[in-house]
Amino acid sequence: RILEKVKKEVAVFTNRAVRRVEWKIDNISQVLASHDCGAHLNSPCFSVGGVDRVQLQLFPNACNDNVKDGFRSMFVTFPKGTRAEVVLFIGDHRRRVEHLFSEDNEHAGKPQFCMLRDQVDEVTDSV
Repeated sequence: RILEKVKKEVAVFTNRAVRRVEWKIDNISQVLASHDCGAHLNSPCFSVGGVDRVQLQLFPNACNDNVKDGFRSMFVTFPKGTRAEVVLFIGDHRRRVEHLFSEDNEHAGKPQFCMLRDQVDEVTDSV
């Protein structure tokens, strides 16, 4: 158990220089068809900038009914007490997010992130 904890801390320390993380979602047309508004996908947890337990959250068909038709929602979660300044990307579209995470499992991001259909790689059916 201690060895696992040490390995995890070493990974976080090693990843302190990581500034960019990519999460590729394959079969995006199937994902869009199978997820209703409010349903989301979570990325695997990762370490970035020396911070562990970071996770991305994508709502392929928006996070709520107030989002304009066709827009997708994207959020990020950092551990409680983390102040983060990040740039989220979907394809070529980017949005800046700055947030102080004061609660566990708190998300910050953009409900109207982008029109996903404009960012899909049609050859690989992925984003």
